[in-house]
Amino acid sequence: MPRPFLCSKCGNWYAPVPRYDPATGEHFVCYTCQEKKHAGNPKTGVVDCHAFDESATMSERLVAEALIKAEAVANTKDLPLAEKALKDAETAGEKVPEAVKWAGVFELPGRKNDRQEDRFKGYEVVEKYVEQHRRPESDLITLQRSIKNCREMAEQLP
Repeated sequence: MPRPFLCSKCGNWYAPVPRYDPATGEHFVCYTCQEKKHAGNPKTGVVDCHAFDESATMSERLVAEALIKAEAVANTKDLPLAEKALKDAETAGEKVPEAVKWAGVFELPGRKNDRQEDRFKGYEVVEKYVEQHRRPESDLITLQRSIKNCREMAEQLP
């Protein structure tokens, strides 16, 4: 799966959503839409550069930032800039184990001031909620994507 990205236009983090129909083996959108050259929002019809993306989870953002900063160290030639980039990469890298650990945790909406046990639910609990039709299946898909992306990106870190 492609990793999350920071949009240069709006400054928000997004994670590409795969558009694939396993029953027919066909993609829901054309290649041009996948390349973001003309992606129309399926609900409104408005051409939007993020029509087929969804917000990245906090864990995905943290690990992606660490990976970006680690790549910046390798690409920096100037010694003072490389030292600063290395320090930034080390600081970001310290957050990665915790981010990977929290990749499979979902924060329930409307529970901001509640206890942590009520506010945050692990993958297994969200899976039960989906089976009981208490949460949409998209929550589970988001968690699966988050866990997979975080693990893959963490493995790429030097």
